[in-house]
Amino acid sequence: MDSAKSTPVEPAHKGILRDETVMLRWVFGYCQNTQLINGISWPDIPQTSIPRGFKSDIKDLGFLSIDVDHFRVENGIIQRVEVGISYLKAQALQLLLGKSTQGDDLASRVIKSRHWVFGSKVAFSWENYHFLFGKATPIKITDLGTWLRGFTRKPYVLIVHGGKQELSLLSLLNIKLEPVFIIDTGKAAQFPLQLWYRNSLKDLLEEFEVPYSHLHIAGNDAHLTLRVFLMIAVRDAEIHLQGKNLPDWIPILKAVAQSPLPPRPPTRREVAAIAQAEAEAERHTTIEAKEA
Repeated sequence: MDSAKSTPVEPAHKGILRDETVMLRWVFGYCQNTQLINGISWPDIPQTSIPRGFKSDIKDLGFLSIDVDHFRVENGIIQRVEVGISYLKAQALQLLLGKSTQGDDLASRVIKSRHWVFGSKVAFSWENYHFLFGKATPIKITDLGTWLRGFTRKPYVLIVHGGKQELSLLSLLNIKLEPVFIIDTGKAAQFPLQLWYRNSLKDLLEEFEVPYSHLHIAGNDAHLTLRVFLMIAVRDAEIHLQGKNLPDWIPILKAVAQSPLPPRPPTRREVAAIAQAEAEAERHTTIEAKEA
């Protein structure tokens, strides 16, 4: 009897070319005559302006990344949610052409990130101090649409990883964003990585050598999803163009996506110690003022 093990048959949809990847090719201009699978025409979006002598054809768009964590709804009413937002303008990438991109937290210079929290005081827990790109901000959930619209400028592409909770929240609040496209990084990565399944955000961060810390904090995940989005474009362009005549934005996107994280935020214990020290200093100041 032949005891040789049979080789598993890979699914036919391994590495499928989805619209999300085709959209990347159009946005970053590295594939001529790209067409969406569903046949929809491309929107009329101009190119960004670039310094003379560079090959870097990127559409003049913004990239808005949204992530939702700790989303709790009871009887149709939102009890708690944390919303992470990151926004990057394509023109900001073009402005880096010909400039040094080494040695610092380049991403925080060009990507605006926020971490908004709705819920009771308990919801604003110590975990929110682990937002790497600024300070967490409490909001009224009814103001979320206003905050979102004030944070972006049309036209833009909406970037998500998975997107189920994010789109559910927007629908529940009747917030009607009008992105040019919605790109799910899990789907967009399938063709360049030749996957038949969708990787987790952590897997993609490790695949693309993007530094990360404190995942499942909405503001961090939104920011890191945007970095992954940039690296998917880099990897797909390198494969599609077979390493020849690559656009000048490739090292720029890599430098932004793989740039070091800002210094880590304080731990829960450190935050408590800082608060205690500030209170003690204030007490001594009050005593000294009275004695004077």
